[in-house]
Amino acid sequence: MIIGLSAHHDDAPRARCLAAGCDVYLTKPVSRAVLLRTLLDAVTYARAAPSVPAAPQPVVPEADPGDPVVIDPALADSVGQFLGSRRAALDELAATLGAGERGPLRRLAHKLAGSFGLYGFTWAAAECDRMAQQAEDAERARLTEMLAALRRHLETVDVRCGGVAVTKGDPADGVTRAPARRG
Repeated sequence: MIIGLSAHHDDAPRARCLAAGCDVYLTKPVSRAVLLRTLLDAVTYARAAPSVPAAPQPVVPEADPGDPVVIDPALADSVGQFLGSRRAALDELAATLGAGERGPLRRLAHKLAGSFGLYGFTWAAAECDRMAQQAEDAERARLTEMLAALRRHLETVDVRCGGVAVTKGDPADGVTRAPARRG
């Protein structure tokens, strides 16, 4: 099974990719869960029979900035460091916007979208993707607004792992773990 992965959301690149022999086409940002599910589907289909049609492209659900982020347990120990590095990346994004550098702004927003998507921060990934798409043409005030919304999101987002709160936004805290459950 061949999986195509691209930042292009429109139908033309998807059609070209599938016509070139890809079985599945995913658009970035893609969450770790969607990527793993697609890979598992690929293994399942490969074992079933080569003539079985490809699985449909997974759909990333719409998200609201107030929705809790549910992360993969394998990422729980690194979420504090991840959030710290994303805050630093947002600072870099703000400096780039302040300098009026639209090309680098687009590239930084694109990279942020991918990293947020991989960790399961669906709303932040989508917002960074929108920022990347609008970087060249949007008014500076609109981009500043988007950046402020991203910062608020990271300050207040409820990050959960297996139903347990991993962290609640405070940038100074890093990761706050819930007390261990007793059997």
